[in-house]
Amino acid sequence: MRFKIEHRFEGAPIDAVLEFLTEEFIFDANKLPNVQGSKLLEEKITEDMKYWRNEWCAHGQIPKIVQHIIQPKMLTWVEETTYYRKKKEYYTKITPFFFRNVFKCENKGYFVRVSDHEVKRVQEGLLEIKIPVFGQMIEETIISHLRKNFDEEYKVSSKIVKEKFGV
Repeated sequence: MRFKIEHRFEGAPIDAVLEFLTEEFIFDANKLPNVQGSKLLEEKITEDMKYWRNEWCAHGQIPKIVQHIIQPKMLTWVEETTYYRKKKEYYTKITPFFFRNVFKCENKGYFVRVSDHEVKRVQEGLLEIKIPVFGQMIEETIISHLRKNFDEEYKVSSKIVKEKFGV
């Protein structure tokens, strides 16, 4: 299942807004309601890129109909993200600890300049769970949680951008 999540940020100068969002601002994802915790496993930073590998554990609501397939301990995964500084693009791959052979999740994040004082952040991804009958339901549930998480992060980051760069 493909997904797309967009958020708009207003501020000026727009290059400073982009620099803030990509190089300075750090959102503590451990405060999200369905995240149990995360741990940085690896980080590399060069002039051209940033790379990090995190281990995540969630405690989202598992739909009753699939609870016999998915147990809470199975909501763990490794996220690998590479951020290319010049292009201001992120590429993320998720690898779960369980069901690796039936699960695929990849995401590309990028920014689109709307005007001299507005930029749109876009997250485009693919989530595939190849489990007959239940796969699509699980995909929809995970994407729903993903949207909620990005919306929560956006509430915080957009408020800070408005305060710091408001037009």
